[in-house]
Order: sequence, then C-alpha cells, then structure tokens
Amino acid sequence: MLADDITVLQVNPIGQLEVLPGIPQLNLMEDAAHNLGYDISQFPRHQWQPPKAMVPMHSQMSLHPARLRALYLLQRRPIEEIRVRALNGAEKFFAAQSCVYGPMLPDEHPGVFPLFAALVDQVPIFALKDP
Repeated sequence: MLADDITVLQVNPIGQLEVLPGIPQLNLMEDAAHNLGYDISQFPRHQWQPPKAMVPMHSQMSLHPARLRALYLLQRRPIEEIRVRALNGAEKFFAAQSCVYGPMLPDEHPGVFPLFAALVDQVPIFALKDP
C-alpha cells in the first residue's frame, strides 16, 4: 500500500508518473475497520473526523515510490451493480482535477499542469460507480 487518502505524485527521471509513499496509517470508519478485522478501540481517533480511527500500517506500507498504473474515481450512485467505465480525453483531465483539493488552474499553479498532462497521457483513468 502507498497511501490511504491523500496521494502525492511526481514524474521520475525517466518521465514516468509515480506515487510517493504516504503516512503509514489508515483512517477507518468503524464498519470498515470491523470488516477488515481491526478492533479500533485501541487506536486513537482522527482529529477532524472523530468517527474514524487511525490504524497504523507500518509493515504494510511501501517505503519506495511506485509507478502509477491506474486511477479510479469512486462515485456513489443509485444503481443496481458496480459499473466501471474508462475515461478518455478531457474527461480524464476533469476526473483528475476533481480529486485535487481546490482547482488547479495552469496560470495559478504552472508547475502542476505538466503533472496533470503526464497523468492524462500515461495513466488509464476509470469512473467506478458503486451502489
């Protein structure tokens, strides 16, 4: 595992997009922790989201960057079954931008735009609709 919630990307020296390892913990709601077999009564609660417990993942977290192979945009929808659809063109750009905290416009953040371009060019992006 590389990250739970917030993920940092970089372009490596050979031009591939990589994911950097994040904080070695999962922030889990009680039902998710229970389904994964964790007793969260022993873990501290998240400062800004008290229903979530901070579960350490030191032994399960990678220590090195890894190539980003796909991005899934998770969407809850009133549907009967899970649907996965590959995004193309501008859809990929807008999906990636929807995952960023706040808009990242090229003129406001010129260093970030090449990262978005690499993401759209190199990485398959999917919309995963979940009932």
